[in-house]
Amino acid sequence: MRYVTLIGMISLAFLIMACGSSKKAQDMEGVTAEDLYAKGSSELTGGKYEEAVKTFNLLLDRFPATDLHIDVQLKLAEAQGKLDNFEEQMDILLRLLRENIIPERVPQIYNQLGKFYERAAQFNPGTVTNDTMDYKKAIEYYNKAYNYKDSDDQNAKAEALYRRAITEAKLGQVNKAIEDYRTVTVKFPDNTFGLLARIKLQNPEDTSELAVDEASLEGYRQQLGLVPAGEQESMESPAEEAAEPADTLDESFEPVPADTSNQE
Repeated sequence: MRYVTLIGMISLAFLIMACGSSKKAQDMEGVTAEDLYAKGSSELTGGKYEEAVKTFNLLLDRFPATDLHIDVQLKLAEAQGKLDNFEEQMDILLRLLRENIIPERVPQIYNQLGKFYERAAQFNPGTVTNDTMDYKKAIEYYNKAYNYKDSDDQNAKAEALYRRAITEAKLGQVNKAIEDYRTVTVKFPDNTFGLLARIKLQNPEDTSELAVDEASLEGYRQQLGLVPAGEQESMESPAEEAAEPADTLDESFEPVPADTSNQE
């Protein structure tokens, strides 16, 4: 009797597992590598790093031959770094460098390695020798990214020069930082990092990270006077524009004055 009961329990367990696997398969039906990549990227941007790691690993498991393989690995390494899983992050990046499947992506790998050493310096507060060495190592990787000849990834190279400037400022080399910020604005004027560099030039000693969401970027453009006058006026004065058809409103109605103060 016990034997029969045991067999029944085992059978039930297998049945439940089979149903679970079947449900997962149904949930994944029609989902593409691009769908999972977009989901993982959104989770990474939104600070849901553990979810991003799971999504990117699922993508690599389900679509091992995807053309997004390198991009996924880079995103996965970034997410691991955000979780302070530095060993996993470094393993991924060094493996990508060894494989060197797509040279165009190499500057992105070097940039992540540079940011890895920038982060490492934060674990040695007050230890001048150690954190200085970490910052110098970061600069070495940013140099490699910027000077890598087999890639024309302008965004990665702009980021490398921008991050080199920030790292130089962290080392107290403000004049070098200013020179690099200026170079970014000249060589990459329409790039996001060109915009960030212009903001940094207003206070090059500031080593804080600038937000790069679209609302913040728009604020930087307004701060720098890069928004066309007509467009900026329309953004700053929506109340006046909405109040133009005054014939349809009570004569006693007065539009609320718009807030014309610039916001970062």
